Amino acid sequence: MKKNLKPYLICMIAAIVFSAGCALFSNNPLLTFIDVLSILSLVFIVVGLLEFLIHGGYFDFLSYSFSSAKNLLSRHSEPAGSQRYFDYAQKQKERRGTSSHFVLKLAVLLLALSILLTIFYELL
Repeated sequence: MKKNLKPYLICMIAAIVFSAGCALFSNNPLLTFIDVLSILSLVFIVVGLLEFLIHGGYFDFLSYSFSSAKNLLSRHSEPAGSQRYFDYAQKQKERRGTSSHFVLKLAVLLLALSILLTIFYELL
């Protein structure tokens, strides 16, 4: 397992334990567990989509504009290492590498679990 996936798994286990803990102190534990799990899965989906957007390079123009503004506002002449946006974006893409979008997959798995538990609850 990659070492950068360990915090995501710890966070996911903590989310499930939190859902179970909330369910223990309610009148209807299964329904409370489903509700808390659904909310947490939606939060993880938002985080996963944000990771997808960031890893896709959709915000490279913002970081490039801030670095360009810093060069423009400084008193010194433009440094020899200044580059155009396309070159900057290519360098960032190479630096990022590939991603498996693990958080998004885990969030969808949690959402599927909450949907299945909802169906199970309705059939009971």
